[in-house]
Amino acid sequence: MPPLSTFNDLDDSEYMKLVNNYKDNWSLRDESLKYCESDIKALHEILASFSKEIFNEYNLNITKHPTASSLAMGIFRGHHLDEDKSRIPLLKGHIHSEIRKAFYGGAVETYIPCIKKGYHYDVNSLFPAAMKGDMPVGNYTYTTEQDLNKVFGFSYVRVETPLNLKVPLLPYRDEDKILYPVGTWYGMYYTEILKDVVKYGYKITIIYSVNFEKQDLFSGYVDKLYEIKANSTGSRRAMAKLLLNSLYGRFGLKEIIDKTAIVSKEKAEEIYALYEVKEAYPLKDGYELIVYSIKPDLDNIQVLEYKKEAAKILSGLELGFNDYNSSIAIAAAITANAQRMMFKYKMIPGNPMVATDTDSGIFEKPLPDHMIGPELGKMKLEQIFSEGYFLAPKLYGYIKENGKTKVVAKGVGSNLSYDQIISLYNSDVPVEVLKEIWSKVLIIE
Repeated sequence: MPPLSTFNDLDDSEYMKLVNNYKDNWSLRDESLKYCESDIKALHEILASFSKEIFNEYNLNITKHPTASSLAMGIFRGHHLDEDKSRIPLLKGHIHSEIRKAFYGGAVETYIPCIKKGYHYDVNSLFPAAMKGDMPVGNYTYTTEQDLNKVFGFSYVRVETPLNLKVPLLPYRDEDKILYPVGTWYGMYYTEILKDVVKYGYKITIIYSVNFEKQDLFSGYVDKLYEIKANSTGSRRAMAKLLLNSLYGRFGLKEIIDKTAIVSKEKAEEIYALYEVKEAYPLKDGYELIVYSIKPDLDNIQVLEYKKEAAKILSGLELGFNDYNSSIAIAAAITANAQRMMFKYKMIPGNPMVATDTDSGIFEKPLPDHMIGPELGKMKLEQIFSEGYFLAPKLYGYIKENGKTKVVAKGVGSNLSYDQIISLYNSDVPVEVLKEIWSKVLIIE
């Protein structure tokens, strides 16, 4: 048997039971195989149960949908989308890139670094709630209309904030960083989030807008699955939760997707000639593992024969991309709606938000009763704590009611203690944290 020091959370008596049970017959190989076999059996049972739930509810075979998001899309299109009436905007090229600038995730911010007592709340299914209501649909038109209330879609604007704003609301993309600044800047935003921030003192000047029609696309999908989630247990509840949270991200897929393939030497040469290759690894028997963009690199192709072939492929992509599996306008509207839903929690008079992480909020005082409940989009109390330090986004800790501590530290996890959080708050002296990192290595023989 391995020594006791190699086990986690195992006391002396439990260890001695293992020693007496195995005596001198313990084998790392046998135990690893036994664990892997049990793990595979458990996974098979889970998938079989999930498959049955999906087939009984939607008459769909999950093996035809390799990811949760593709399954959610199949259910939405097959049971909730009238494709004759619903005109999801199919955006490509420049307009896709332009509206993608308005595509932001949830806010992860800290506003008050230390409190003596606090309340940690989470929103019930924030992004599914944000999917309900009007979405941008139909053909788009450009307009220079200056009245924000007369446009619906996306506007490129000049933003000016109140300089005394303690909880900034609008995000700003500074190269690869997302900031929530005060001051003045220009940016592309969903019109409905702009209408909301005006109520909090923001001044918005429209440069131009991309105007859409309105249609409620997702309420039926969301309401049915949330009802199943709220009134079910076990695998059925898990199914509903998974499908609720898997659809909206599908609409934000990038227009050009990378593909990974194992190909022969001849096929590899063709890929090198036609596409931008991101990664390539030689394998046995002349095969290669290649990661490449599915859009041909037309500008850099020199051979005329390949240039003609690339043009055909590009033409096919233009036609093939016209399905309802992706629409950046829909994705940007949903994520903006999620941020909008958090505004009412961030701007409570007399109870300012201490910190937020997308769908959660920390407060010094309890929220009013009308903001709490099991309904979609309302808050639920996760924890009351006696002391908390909120140093930076995803870097905080607090003492729970039961005396135990909770620490969140992105990148180091449980390797950072609550005492170290306090040390970081009280001084500028760095805290050293050791973290064991495992990596995968491709071995080529």
